[in-house]
Amino acid sequence: MRRLDRKTDDVLGILQKCKVLRLGLCANNTPYVVPLNFGYTLENGTLTFYLHCANAGKKLDLIQQNPNVCVELDCSHELVRGESACSCTFYYESLIAFGQAELVEAFEEKAYALHKLMEHQCGQGTYEFPQKAVDGLTVIKVTCKEYTAKAHTKEA
Repeated sequence: MRRLDRKTDDVLGILQKCKVLRLGLCANNTPYVVPLNFGYTLENGTLTFYLHCANAGKKLDLIQQNPNVCVELDCSHELVRGESACSCTFYYESLIAFGQAELVEAFEEKAYALHKLMEHQCGQGTYEFPQKAVDGLTVIKVTCKEYTAKAHTKEA
């Protein structure tokens, strides 16, 4: 990270504010980025994202070819106008993580992942997932041990 003055330890705060992440995958020598809703856990320094999608498609093909991924999240966007173009700035918070993607197979783990996703997107609650619905989708688990967070805010 070049701008160490913008480094923040408020990883959890950024995760709670963001509702969409961008999953970066690699197809041979070509990047592929897709926005997704997510759920997460942050335990013992390991950040785990839970994503869901259809049972077939480009994301899944690419993960099976190469499970190395990059995740990007950003929030708290605000343009700050200046008197000249060079005196404008932009407030933001962001997180970039590198990890391994894997497809979740077991019903219990898929239901847990979907609960985490619903909890993050909709708030605390009791969410039930019928077997047929769970079988009709794929859950992607992304485990990240390497991540950094940045912030440029009014408070900083």
